[in-house]
Amino acid sequence: EHVTKVQRVRFPAPFAAPPRVCVGTATLEAERHGKVLRYQLTAGNVTKDGFDLTVATGGNAVVTAVTATYLAHPDGDGELQSGVAALGSGRDAHTVRVPFPAPYPTAPKVCAVLAGAEGEAGVRTAIAASVVAVDTDGFTLAATHGAAAAWQAQCSWVAVGAGRPEVVP
Repeated sequence: EHVTKVQRVRFPAPFAAPPRVCVGTATLEAERHGKVLRYQLTAGNVTKDGFDLTVATGGNAVVTAVTATYLAHPDGDGELQSGVAALGSGRDAHTVRVPFPAPYPTAPKVCAVLAGAEGEAGVRTAIAASVVAVDTDGFTLAATHGAAAAWQAQCSWVAVGAGRPEVVP
């Protein structure tokens, strides 16, 4: 069964222009009982005052609770960049090279969180994502699945340059 829920999120203070919004999973509670787990978080309809957070679930597992976290930042701020990266379906560990929209003068700090995942029916789903090999042009996102099963994941990421020491991912 596919379920989509949309909730309007208001920023504590409005931005001068619509910002970039990075969303991720803080908590996820689901009942699988041998069924496929599929969920995805997205930010849409972004305005200077807020955005629509969409939680879409699929497969036939029952997602009972999702808590999302977000970071909104001005678009065009070269020291603070964000995006979404997908790791393909398959088995074991996977990596993907993620380029920054604009290069940094020195390697930034990078944080990534799960924004969606899909796990095979009948198998425990445990996905761990990590950021490695950060340089001025991008980073490598690595994910490992805890069981020998087909899976895929989407990660939201934020990179913070040395010029923004007040922001720590």
